[in-house]
Amino acid sequence: MDEARRNETSGFALIATYHGLRPPDDLEEDATRPTARLAKKLHAWGDGDQPFLDLLVMEEAAIMRNEDSQTSKLGGLLTPIAKHKIYLSATPLHTSARNLFTLLRRLDPDSFPDEHTFAAIRAIQSHSRMGY
Repeated sequence: MDEARRNETSGFALIATYHGLRPPDDLEEDATRPTARLAKKLHAWGDGDQPFLDLLVMEEAAIMRNEDSQTSKLGGLLTPIAKHKIYLSATPLHTSARNLFTLLRRLDPDSFPDEHTFAAIRAIQSHSRMGY
């Protein structure tokens, strides 16, 4: 990923599991772990320049629905460094609208900056379906 960020590679693909990449609960305590070092780099890259990954595909995205989980935090670290994002899931979100909001905010933070905006968009959609 360092080489891809520096644009030193003609092509780059990474296929990994959530479990293999997700950050530890305490980055400082586990600073020597590779996943902690990766999380720190991803955080810095996300705050920095333009996205450098062409495409990020997150399979089983429903796993990231709980905003407080380390898996969701991984999604939050990876999404800003990608120009294009695809979240795939065959699992419907029956738990709460907040879970859907978490995923949508990860995909498009400009359109879904907060829960109030998300609720307003949902209300508009409900009214349009009812014929208002």
